[in-house]
Amino acid sequence: MLVLYATGAKTAAPDHPLLTTASQLFAQASDAVERVRPLVSERARRHHDELAHAAAALGDALAATRVELGKPGVTADLDAALAPLRHAYDSLQRAASALPGFQMVSFDQACCSVRL
Repeated sequence: MLVLYATGAKTAAPDHPLLTTASQLFAQASDAVERVRPLVSERARRHHDELAHAAAALGDALAATRVELGKPGVTADLDAALAPLRHAYDSLQRAASALPGFQMVSFDQACCSVRL
């Protein structure tokens, strides 16, 4: 939605179905993270804590996106959503490094990546 807005698309709105779907998927994932209780190991606890931090930051990013896209006649502040997205990404990187077998997935080679 932020990319659509930045490119001037008129469809970038707080009630866009894509944003609604993203919010629903986020709620499910966030609930799952919240329900999980980490094992007693410090590394597992750190991994879980970083996932919880990432979930909170993603929630903030979604909320900021809705607020910014809902401002009538005002240019949206994209940094209001991008800053918590950066925090979420950092937390996910720390979570990935906390336990063996967890790593960030690079989409550089994915079928949906764009080569310019």
